[in-house]
Amino acid sequence: MLSSGIIVVPGNPVSVNSAYRRMPGRYGMFLAAEARGWKESVAWAAKTDWKKPMLFGRVAIEIILYYADFRRRDIDNSQKLIFDGLAGIVYRDDSQIDDIRIVRRHDKKKPRVEITAREI
Repeated sequence: MLSSGIIVVPGNPVSVNSAYRRMPGRYGMFLAAEARGWKESVAWAAKTDWKKPMLFGRVAIEIILYYADFRRRDIDNSQKLIFDGLAGIVYRDDSQIDDIRIVRRHDKKKPRVEITAREI
């Protein structure tokens, strides 16, 4: 999809199920440290690998999740943190995304996420 390459984020993706926490005595939800670190890893990979100008139109995203194990996982639980990590680098805001494809794969030796994006 991209002429400039694929954004590659090393490691197993973090699920949004464990991303948000309530703080005792405080109002609202907060991003847990592990999720914040994963989102920052996505942003860092995007800054490193994305060689095109920011996309300003409607966007299509393909995400390939390479997990180290075959544990039961819902593939839709990873996309929110990935989308948030790409915002401001690949596109302005994740509200621009109109087309999403998510694929799950297994790679015991090299878990990672590969992301491609294009304007549609």
